[in-house]
Amino acid sequence: MKRGTRGHPPGSGELRNRRINKKRARIERAFAVMKTVFSAGHLRVTTPLQGLA
Repeated sequence: MKRGTRGHPPGSGELRNRRINKKRARIERAFAVMKTVFSAGHLRVTTPLQGLA
């Protein structure tokens, strides 16, 4: 994806970005549903120090 920098908006790549965004949105939505349904968020792992020795 092409992005504009500060003070310079994206030029001719805007149509390309729209096409990419349409496809990407479908896939991102599927992953969002999976995370919600299967509770696949971030998991914090703690290990007691005794278990490492």
